[in-house]
Amino acid sequence: MRIAVIRGDLPGPVFLADLEDVSQYNPPTEPKGQERYLTRPTSASFGAAMALYAPASLGSTADIVFPLVINGGNQTLKLKQAAADPFTSYLIPTGNYANMTALLAAINSILSGTGAFVAVPLGTAPTLRLAIQTTAKGAGNRIQYDTTAGGSTANTPLALAAGGATFTVPAASTVITATVPVGGPVDVSPATIRTQLGAGLTEAQWVALQNALAPLLVETDVALKSFQVGYLFDLRNAAFNPDPNRLPPIAPGAAIAVVADDGVTPFVSPVPTITNAQFNVPAPGMITITGTGLAGPGAPNSEVVQTRVKFFTAPDTRYVDQARITATVGGVVSATSIVIP
Repeated sequence: MRIAVIRGDLPGPVFLADLEDVSQYNPPTEPKGQERYLTRPTSASFGAAMALYAPASLGSTADIVFPLVINGGNQTLKLKQAAADPFTSYLIPTGNYANMTALLAAINSILSGTGAFVAVPLGTAPTLRLAIQTTAKGAGNRIQYDTTAGGSTANTPLALAAGGATFTVPAASTVITATVPVGGPVDVSPATIRTQLGAGLTEAQWVALQNALAPLLVETDVALKSFQVGYLFDLRNAAFNPDPNRLPPIAPGAAIAVVADDGVTPFVSPVPTITNAQFNVPAPGMITITGTGLAGPGAPNSEVVQTRVKFFTAPDTRYVDQARITATVGGVVSATSIVIP
């Protein structure tokens, strides 16, 4: 799940106090403690992230066809940064390129001399598209390649637009308004991040920018309980008020929005509800529990929350975990039914 602060009038950050303590966790089985302060992204804070992860970039508009032959008729790539600058011609070494790795190495061999541009894979591997990026990052950085007719003949083999293209990294405030507007809805999906900050962003770059806008929380048992009934529940409640006694008064309203890992789908985690529990069903000695929202989203033994059944038995309380239930013949854990052998 991703958490974004959607109010701009909070007197201070919000603290997720009921998550795992940062100093108390079991490294082999649990994520690092997730308790933290959260604030709304600002031009200063997100601008700092853009200065690290947001180059001006332009990418292939279609898949590159391999093997790729580069010759004297299609080897010229014409690039510039400032609109007033003349284009610089870069000659890709001629040859027959079998794959993206070889092609990127060849292009970077001619770009490295200036230090202004770099070629990277576009998207996750394996990919048949590439992007040309500025080495400088942050708002205001610009990149442009010339038209094919204007002499940028490498546009054709690299699947760049024949009519040329330009991209300028927008201001941090523009991106914040488009992705985490006051009051929501939140959309920090990869597609939206790339629409705002350039199609040529690598996965590492857009993930870092996502995290600067809406940090990712691992959906542990503690995190899901916080979402269902804890601090996250309170903060996303329309009746939330950070200081009811403040004058002038602060209007109530949700402080945060919670979306799924994809960055845009509203996160949903239903509170488990038991409608029936029967002993000796479906066979002697077995227990069947029915209801809704009974299954945890993760696989057995994962760090993601699992179902745990709690039995109140005198003189002590006993637990049976999902991994043990499903590892036993006849054991079932689903959204609507739990069968304990």
